[in-house]
Amino acid sequence: MKFPLILCALFFSLKCIAQEEEYYKDFSHRKVSHEIENLPNLESKFTTFYVGASGALRKSYNGESSGFENFGMNHTSFKGWLEGIIGFNLNNTYFFETGIVQTKNNFSSRVYSTPDYPGFGIGMNSTQLYLPVTVKRRVLNLNRVTNNAYVNLGLGAGFLVHSNPKAFGEFQTDVNEEIQSQSLSHFYVTLNHSRSPIYGEVIAELKGNITERLEILVFFKGIFRKPDYLSHQFSVEYLGGRYPLNFKVSENMGSLVFGIQGRWNSRKFYSYKSRI
Repeated sequence: MKFPLILCALFFSLKCIAQEEEYYKDFSHRKVSHEIENLPNLESKFTTFYVGASGALRKSYNGESSGFENFGMNHTSFKGWLEGIIGFNLNNTYFFETGIVQTKNNFSSRVYSTPDYPGFGIGMNSTQLYLPVTVKRRVLNLNRVTNNAYVNLGLGAGFLVHSNPKAFGEFQTDVNEEIQSQSLSHFYVTLNHSRSPIYGEVIAELKGNITERLEILVFFKGIFRKPDYLSHQFSVEYLGGRYPLNFKVSENMGSLVFGIQGRWNSRKFYSYKSRI
């Protein structure tokens, strides 16, 4: 009867020593665990890696010269914005991301018809790929019990890696060579697609967990690139000394992106620091 009791006592003694061994180790040699260990006088932190995919819409804003509203119109439509990201989560406090972004440009104008010339439309379209680099920080915790719902703010930039079509620059044509108006000397239309190798962004996102590994986010971004990145210019010169017309319409520097992201997290890697 005494022998089994002695074995049980020896087993529990060894287990307690094994649990305390990690606690008394030098912190530089203590292991990183996948499971949190609630030990006295220790502060735990974790890191995770994650991948995600986003679908969003980009709303651009255009500027135009005075009087253009009587000459024509510029149509501002929503453009697609797709992202694939990989990231590093430091204790749900700091987030570092990169990946790939695909965005579309669609810039079109319509000139109203007059007795001197018929109405017509022009446009430019391109699809571009950017390499984003983003840093975000948690600023508001919405669930202090689980810490799984919060608001992040961040800054980032995107670097152009591919564009289709590849050509950038300025293209000018004289529309009057086609319409042959007897009232016009020239009707120049200039389309300009500047090269913008980088954009900047500010980010706000609301994040919540569906499961421990699966998260969903709603985000808003302000995107900034060079002014007049896309533009149309019109110059109408009349015969008989009539005053010429000159107008310009262009995409403003800032645009707004809003969308949703799904994210899958790796397991958590815990590390510890003494509170003493």
